[in-house]
Amino acid sequence: MHKHSHRFQKAGVFLTALCAIHCLAMPFLLTSLPFLGDYLSETVEHSIVVISLLMATIILYKDYRQHKMKTPFVLFALGGLLQLTAIFFAKNQTETILLVSGGFLIMVAYFINWRLHQKVFHEH
Repeated sequence: MHKHSHRFQKAGVFLTALCAIHCLAMPFLLTSLPFLGDYLSETVEHSIVVISLLMATIILYKDYRQHKMKTPFVLFALGGLLQLTAIFFAKNQTETILLVSGGFLIMVAYFINWRLHQKVFHEH
């Protein structure tokens, strides 16, 4: 079971990093591919954000039951709120800034959670 949790957590970190890369690269893609930019931007962006947030929720909840530390959840909640605000309310540069900032907070939450996860399993 530990091996599966480790793989699932790595997948979550990968998707969050992919989201940040997407957010940074999208302005360049939009300027070079204007006829595809809007469709690809919204579809890819929303899919990555939703998958990333769902995976983070599952991972952080599962590990919280082991280490009982709320810090990863707080960082995740702030990051997720920034990303959802970007998707539903922000446009242009503000959207990019909120998405990247939210992705960064989620990556920090994953890192802290990973350290706590490792600490708990090394104690047992």
